Amino acid sequence: VFLGNTGLLGIGNLFQLLQSVLALSEGLKPSKGGDFGVFLACAQLPFMSPAAYKQGKAEVERLIAAATPIISSRGPHWKPLFRINTDQELPDRLEALMSALQSLIKADWASEAVLHVPGFEAAAESKPDMPDLSLDVTAEEVKKGRIRFQIPLVSNSLVSLLEPADDEGEGAEQPMSEQDRWVLEDYILLTIDMFSRDVEECSKQLLRIPVLHSQFEAVAVETILCQMLRLPTPPLLPLFYFRLLESVAEKQNSMKK
Repeated sequence: VFLGNTGLLGIGNLFQLLQSVLALSEGLKPSKGGDFGVFLACAQLPFMSPAAYKQGKAEVERLIAAATPIISSRGPHWKPLFRINTDQELPDRLEALMSALQSLIKADWASEAVLHVPGFEAAAESKPDMPDLSLDVTAEEVKKGRIRFQIPLVSNSLVSLLEPADDEGEGAEQPMSEQDRWVLEDYILLTIDMFSRDVEECSKQLLRIPVLHSQFEAVAVETILCQMLRLPTPPLLPLFYFRLLESVAEKQNSMKK
């Protein structure tokens, strides 16, 4: 996607590649790797620049339309077991991603959580010296490879649920948009994954995530807590997440609130 944003990879070639990745989910159950291709393809879209979106709007809609029946056929009957609040339906990251993409479309692909370097423009065709990118993997090969891809749950909105502001934008704070929240959670999960061997460095990197919003701290705490409470087992030891929360609170006093 970033090659497409800068014009090195043509928009047509970019979506050819994404459609090939999406095709990896065709005919596969989620437990057999069916979530892998659709999540991998659609998770690239929030990082597409508005200029690239304008050029490839039809391709974006076509990709989402192809992903929708795959997602609707998943039937995750196990999800109620993962609820923290019995009265709140908790989507996983794939379902939250599709909702975030619809929110992006309504916002004309505007996002405050994704930084696009100015001076680059998307292009319809790839640069002459750009090699062809293709995916030489099929859904059958994914099935034979026995890929097990567990999509994490989206963080539960325990702290960041706020009353909406009035019509004039006064009063309560505006909640973070769905697309920005999804991207921020992605940053947090990736940072934890990359720096999980060093709690101190991980806490520093989390606080350096370049997202300026009044709910940044609440979303960070919720994401860390939900990772710690994941069933059947969290990705890392629960003690790590406890120490991480303690470390970020030590470095930024407002996190304690």
